Amino acid sequence: MKEKHVLFGVSPFNSKFNDKYIRKMLEWGFENYSYVDVLHPHEEARYLLMGCGNKSNKAKKKSRAEFNRVERITNDYLEKSGHTLSSGKILKFSDFYAKELYKSYVEKIRECYEKNEEFYEICAKQTYKVINKRKDSTNKDGKVTQREIDIASEYIIREIPFLIAPSALLSTDNDIHISYYCSWPVADYLFDEKLPVSPQSATKIVIKDHAC
Repeated sequence: MKEKHVLFGVSPFNSKFNDKYIRKMLEWGFENYSYVDVLHPHEEARYLLMGCGNKSNKAKKKSRAEFNRVERITNDYLEKSGHTLSSGKILKFSDFYAKELYKSYVEKIRECYEKNEEFYEICAKQTYKVINKRKDSTNKDGKVTQREIDIASEYIIREIPFLIAPSALLSTDNDIHISYYCSWPVADYLFDEKLPVSPQSATKIVIKDHAC
């Protein structure tokens, strides 16, 4: 029996998410869930690039190009398989910016980031790893600065609401499983209910590496 609804989180600029991986990810989703959706940061991926030293306009352009790449692969798979995404398209962070619930969660998470030292350290550590990996892959030198970490961490702040209340944000009664390819300490901390805001009881993280 299939589970109800899965939301795949796509990591932009991650070489793992190549053509073959995305197709296998979607195939697994439709085989195991009645409803499938994909979430991509779109232009908000710029914060990761800006944290690596890119200018805002260049970072936006690269982020849009990365989204378009994932969208092309996804649409090609959907056309050939006959499947459809539950929301009818790849979801972008910005699709939710007008929702009061989303804005409320972003502000609460930002406040936690600024005032909760333990949470800040977890976010900063994950952001440092991402920036460092990106700099290594693009042969960029230089120490990762605190300013770069704070810029790039905005990406995390804007993603966390989807871990807290995905069903409410997607306006569905379905219990949603959020699928990542590996564990994420930020999500683990959130699900341990160590913040004033915690995930809805029916929300679940599913770890599945489709390269295996």
